[in-house]
Amino acid sequence: MAQSRIASKIVCSLFTVVTLATAGMITAGANNHTDTVYDFTFSPSGHIGFIQTTEKRPKQDASSAYMKCNTAPYSYIARVYGYNWYGENMTDCSRGTLYEFRAGTTHYMKNWVYEDGFTYAAIQARTSNESSTHSASGVWSPDSI
Repeated sequence: MAQSRIASKIVCSLFTVVTLATAGMITAGANNHTDTVYDFTFSPSGHIGFIQTTEKRPKQDASSAYMKCNTAPYSYIARVYGYNWYGENMTDCSRGTLYEFRAGTTHYMKNWVYEDGFTYAAIQARTSNESSTHSASGVWSPDSI
């Protein structure tokens, strides 16, 4: 009888460990890494026209943001910004790290959005050509795998 109880406790303990480990794996993989399309239109209509920002998306872990530029006649420089759900003010969470994009370029972008306590992320870009209207497009996500 004692051996049966010990074996039963061992089996229950192993089941608990496996269940907790599996739940932890599911939680770790549940970030916001799905691609969202962006389409920037840079124009010389005032200073703000040279700067474009993606939509805000929830930032769910401390991973890098991801951006892939599919089309762009001119390069642009981008960085990651953090937002809180209750405000529109953005904060540069790239800590000085800038990424240059051209057509065909992909970057995993270091940022501290999650670590600095922000709940949303976006990527802001500034074009290298401020004399003509042009577009850039691709995909991005606030979290990476």
